[in-house]
Amino acid sequence: MALICELDEQWSFVGSKARQHWLWYTYNTKTGGVLAYTFGLRTD
Repeated sequence: MALICELDEQWSFVGSKARQHWLWYTYNTKTGGVLAYTFGLRTD
């Protein structure tokens, strides 16, 4: 049985755009269940 999942990211800010917060999450495309997530700063 193969597990097919997708990774996505979202960002938001608190107070000002200089204080950006990122959310990364992985979800199962078949069931829609979230497999993992994390919040943090993004550095390129």
